[in-house]
Amino acid sequence: VERHIESALGYLLAERLVDSRGGLYRATDFGHRVSILYIDPVTGVKFREAIRRAKAGTNQTVGFLHVVADCPDFEPKFPLRSKDYEQALVFMEEHSDELIERPSRTSFADFDQALQGTRSVMALCGWIDEWREDQLLSRLGVEPGDMHRAVDNADWLLHSMGELAKLFKQAEVARQVELLRRRVEAGVGEELLELTSLQGVGRVRARALYTAGFRTIEDIKDATAERIALVEKVGTAVARRIKEQVARY
Repeated sequence: VERHIESALGYLLAERLVDSRGGLYRATDFGHRVSILYIDPVTGVKFREAIRRAKAGTNQTVGFLHVVADCPDFEPKFPLRSKDYEQALVFMEEHSDELIERPSRTSFADFDQALQGTRSVMALCGWIDEWREDQLLSRLGVEPGDMHRAVDNADWLLHSMGELAKLFKQAEVARQVELLRRRVEAGVGEELLELTSLQGVGRVRARALYTAGFRTIEDIKDATAERIALVEKVGTAVARRIKEQVARY
């Protein structure tokens, strides 16, 4: 037991989650925040390093999702099946500019380990690109129940990453991560986030409204309930509830 305690304490000290003063061990601000967020210290360290390496002003959607999917707190994980390898390699190559943690090309074992999380990342990307549940199942073999668990988990972890970014005064990273968290929560592209803030407007209705020309809350405020009701998947009752909400903005 003593050996394990010393090993754990050594890790916490080395990663500045705790420090020693006058013979007492105290949590650092970083360690305290990791504890409050209820994430694994290893997850906290991975997030800290990702925040430090993130580049402001660049699209790192896949990079942030890859960090989340690779941390010990993420579940359920979707390991690569033999038939997924080629698709995973193509995906990683297409999004190489977005990666924060780049897999090693000099070690097959390290590269394969990094690649194992790619199916989870592809599933999350499919979700925020508005893939239907049947598409996620047919293309990636991800069951709807498992996908929703992964979405809830990613939502929590992205929130945690954003809070750590604020702690380290990385406002731009915090903004990017919060935007991505909202996309994961709603399962939509960035352009639909304003519409999905309305009660009763999920990803399907938001896309229908957007396609019909109602791209902002102001667009909806300027239209009649009767006109909105004509949009596919909306109808009279939902249109009236939407109009009641936008009237308060």
